Amino acid sequence: MTKLVILASLLGMSTLAHADTSLSATQPAEPKTYIQGGLVAGGIYEAALYGAVELDAGRRLGHGPLWVHAMVAKGGMAAIWTTPMSTDYFELRAGVEARSCARSGLVCGLAGLDLGGRYEKQITHSPSDTVDAKDSVLVPRVGFDLGGDHLRVRQMIEYAVAPFSGHSGFGLSLGVAYQF
Repeated sequence: MTKLVILASLLGMSTLAHADTSLSATQPAEPKTYIQGGLVAGGIYEAALYGAVELDAGRRLGHGPLWVHAMVAKGGMAAIWTTPMSTDYFELRAGVEARSCARSGLVCGLAGLDLGGRYEKQITHSPSDTVDAKDSVLVPRVGFDLGGDHLRVRQMIEYAVAPFSGHSGFGLSLGVAYQF
C-alpha cells in the first residue's frame, strides 16, 4: 500500500509540473484603438514658428503592426521676420503608421505617412507680409511611445511637405495616449 501511495504522489506531482498554466496567466488583449491629446510645435520654412494643441486617434488594422489614424491641430504662429498682429494655424491629417514594440511592450518605435491639409494665417502691419495660405501636406513621421498597457507617452518628429505654398518644415509632437 505504501508503494501505491508513493507512486500516486509521484504521478500527481509530474502532472502538476506539466500543467497548462495558460488559463491562470492570461495575457491582456492587444489594444485596438488609441486616443491622444498633446502639443505640437515646429518651424515652417522661411515663414514662421507654430505651436498647437493636438488631438489624435487611431485604430489597428487586424492583428499586425499597421494602424490608421487621424489628427487635428489648432494653434497659433510667430513670424520670423515680422511682428504679426494675429495668427491662426489649423491642420487636419490622416495616415498609416507601423508600430514595432520591444518584447515587454514598454517601448515601441513608430513610423508613418500622413496626407492632409493645413491653413496658416498671419495678419501683419504690412500687407506684403500678410500670409493667408491653404495647402495640402504630405507628412512622413517617426517616433516612439512608452508606457503600460493603456497609458502611453508618444513623441514624434515629422517633416511636412507643402507643395503649393512652399511652407514645408519640421515639427515635434508630444502627447499622452490612452489605448484600449
